[in-house]
Amino acid sequence: MQAYSEGGQPACVPLKADLVDMPARASTCQPCDLLPSAFAACIADPSHVFPHGPPEQSSATTAARTSDDYLDITARGLQCGKLRLRRVVAASADIFARVKASGKQRELWNGHDISLAAQRPPKPRRL
Repeated sequence: MQAYSEGGQPACVPLKADLVDMPARASTCQPCDLLPSAFAACIADPSHVFPHGPPEQSSATTAARTSDDYLDITARGLQCGKLRLRRVVAASADIFARVKASGKQRELWNGHDISLAAQRPPKPRRL
């Protein structure tokens, strides 16, 4: 099993926009089109997802979003379709990076606090 270990690689590395691997084109699938319409409407409504209100934002998360690397990654995400601008958001989370085998970085989204604040999803029917 040791051969499959990451060998002491750091849990996360400083985010560098020019190293983050981004797809040429993203968001080509609309998952809500595959759901029953009533359920799709339910999960699109923040008051159903967060019945007790959205999670609080930490000042550390807000401060991290002012860095040039974060702004560059956001611009690249908008260009490829991975991100979309919204006038109102119910919640947001910070991002961090891990090194890929290629040396590029993988951008990861830390949704821990959002998951804690959200309702538990329904269990799959066939599990």
